[in-house]
Amino acid sequence: MKTKLIKILHYVFWIAVVGLIIGLVWGGFLVQKILKSGELEVEIHGPEKVNIGVPFYFSVNFSNNTKSILKQARLRVFLPGEINCIGKKEQRVLEEDLGDIGIGSFSKKTFQLIAQGEHIGGTIQKINVELSYQPTGLVRTRLARTGSFDILIEKPAVFLDLVAPAKVLSGENFKLEVNLNNLSSYEFPDLRLELNYPPNFKFKNSSIAPGQNNNVWEISNIKQSKIVIEGNLVGPVNSFSQFLAKIKTRLLGEEYIVNKKSISMAIAPSPLEIEIELAGVTDGIVDLGQELEYLIKFQNKTEVGLSDVVIKAGLVGRLFDFSELVTEGDFYSKINTIVWDASNTPQLKMLSAGEKGVVSFRIKLRDYFPIYKLTDKNFTLNVNASIESPTVPPSVSANRIFGSTSLETKVRGVIMIQTKVYFRDASSGIVNKGVWPPRVNKPTNYTVHFLITNYSTDVSNVKVQAYLGPGVKFTGIVKSDIESLPEYNERTKQVTWTIDRIPAATGVLSKSLEAIFQIEATPDVTKLGKYQTLIQDTYIQALDEFTSLKISDTAPAVTTRLPHDKTVQELEGIVRD
Repeated sequence: MKTKLIKILHYVFWIAVVGLIIGLVWGGFLVQKILKSGELEVEIHGPEKVNIGVPFYFSVNFSNNTKSILKQARLRVFLPGEINCIGKKEQRVLEEDLGDIGIGSFSKKTFQLIAQGEHIGGTIQKINVELSYQPTGLVRTRLARTGSFDILIEKPAVFLDLVAPAKVLSGENFKLEVNLNNLSSYEFPDLRLELNYPPNFKFKNSSIAPGQNNNVWEISNIKQSKIVIEGNLVGPVNSFSQFLAKIKTRLLGEEYIVNKKSISMAIAPSPLEIEIELAGVTDGIVDLGQELEYLIKFQNKTEVGLSDVVIKAGLVGRLFDFSELVTEGDFYSKINTIVWDASNTPQLKMLSAGEKGVVSFRIKLRDYFPIYKLTDKNFTLNVNASIESPTVPPSVSANRIFGSTSLETKVRGVIMIQTKVYFRDASSGIVNKGVWPPRVNKPTNYTVHFLITNYSTDVSNVKVQAYLGPGVKFTGIVKSDIESLPEYNERTKQVTWTIDRIPAATGVLSKSLEAIFQIEATPDVTKLGKYQTLIQDTYIQALDEFTSLKISDTAPAVTTRLPHDKTVQELEGIVRD
């Protein structure tokens, strides 16, 4: 009997051990936390740990073992910022109205979640749960039971790494490797790689054909893969460019980031150096109609001579007047590019170690802005220059020696003021009175029109100013196209029109901005036999918002000759007795 008892205890022991092992193994996959309040039981189920980017299920079970109905029950699940609910990506609180929980009933609510974020690997994220209800018979009272659940967030499910040179030559092709490896057992149904290129990157090819915009690859159900992208960066020396790779998956119509990685590369100085200089221009701003001289300076900074050097300069800008181009290089008008080589510049046949040189060209800008639509504004001139040689020194790892640079120059805007004066001006809606032709000591009314045309840039802080002539005064009648009206200083006899801002193309694609005011002129005896000055020179000044420089214009003084009034005959405006 004793032996039999020992055997039974032995069996019980091993059953307990096996049960413990099974419990431990199962516990690695599923953790339960139980909340009890009397006979109300709530269980929270979820994984002990998850990988970033792998969907997982999180559920809340609840049973009512009380002797009464729990009314208007509501479940709320509070998600940390690093965990999203699939299909409800923006919701941080998941709410479920459970209605009335009947006596003895059991229910379960399940949510599909996913961990997101760059720096949450190795952290524990807490999900909080609240179950609230209204006890039977207590109309205004709600009871709530709360609990929490901790999940260990492990590294991203898909390993991602970028491999590229730390420094590259401007314009020289290089290779960027993207290494991928699915570290989890989860098979992603819709997985893709998206690579965001810097603006100065030019894509050449890829070991695996990309999709749209040459930067998307479908990689669903991959276990391990490598994609090699070839291209080049063009930019100034020592500038940095960043590539950003993202592994994304789509679940229930929403995108989720599984992993992302970035890498930066610097533009290294080229052993064949090149720079562009615009002679006589220090602020990078030029004017319409100006003649420009570009100097392209270069130097061989290697320890060997470089043969068959070729220099190219591409000209981009609608204001270049290519018919006025002067250069010793060969010009290809289809692509607006100048080429210097040994055929027109003998120095380029063999450029010795350390040798410097200069090529140049002159070109005139057009005398007008080609403005045909509202987007025709803020004009620039761009010259993109490159230099190369097939000779590769032993110290350089490349297929050729190449250098490039660019220069952008802004073109200052133009604003124009016109001053027109009329005696007969019915269209203005202002009636002028007085004698005509003008007579000594007899008053006559005139209307003065300020007309503003603004061309290629938006301008602000606009001020128009002019002094009235001797024997002329302001009548106080004034009108304008805009809210701002000209103002008159009686002590100084100055008229000032101030405007906050005028858009580009005002007066080009639309009518000129106009202000009208009436004056009264009484010529004295000294004006007998002469034209009387009605308004002196008109000045306009404004801030060009594109170049941050001031621009201005002047309209000449206007006399009783009235050159703009077509109803007035020649010499009719001379003052009579």
